[in-house]
Amino acid sequence: MQRHLADLQKRLGAVPPKRVLFVVWTQPLISVGKDTFIADALRHAGAVSIVNAEQYWPQVSLEEVARLQPDFLVFSASHSEAVFLPAVDVLAALPGWSIVEAVSNRRIAVISEAVNRPAPRIVWAIEDLARQLHPDAFVEKPESRKERLQKDNPSPNLQPLRILLSRQTPRRLK
Repeated sequence: MQRHLADLQKRLGAVPPKRVLFVVWTQPLISVGKDTFIADALRHAGAVSIVNAEQYWPQVSLEEVARLQPDFLVFSASHSEAVFLPAVDVLAALPGWSIVEAVSNRRIAVISEAVNRPAPRIVWAIEDLARQLHPDAFVEKPESRKERLQKDNPSPNLQPLRILLSRQTPRRLK
């Protein structure tokens, strides 16, 4: 898991974090506080919550969300994004939500409910969110000629030979 997260951090490197609102509940609007494992997951995915609260599950006003204008709204769902996106239309129809640009521009990220539990599967939810927020970081660059040659003709692993040779005792000349 740590290696997977480290690889993810290499990909995201210098990419500026997206400002997001992680929506736990819509009525009343509840998000995540800054000291929760979900806020940590957001940071690993290249995001930062617009909610900077000490409470773990703060209630947020729609006016505050409209003032802060997150880049994305993030939801966790056990269903696929295709099933969830019609719910965005319902959300947009609620009073006030249309002034949130992320809603009107349909910048919604839906990730697995695995993000709701501090368990090993959370790593895949983090990667999924990172891919939705920063798709350019996951576009594979073409290999250079040198990289292709190294991949097609890997250098032999000489470590076992070095270990074997280091165990040999030198012979003495008489």
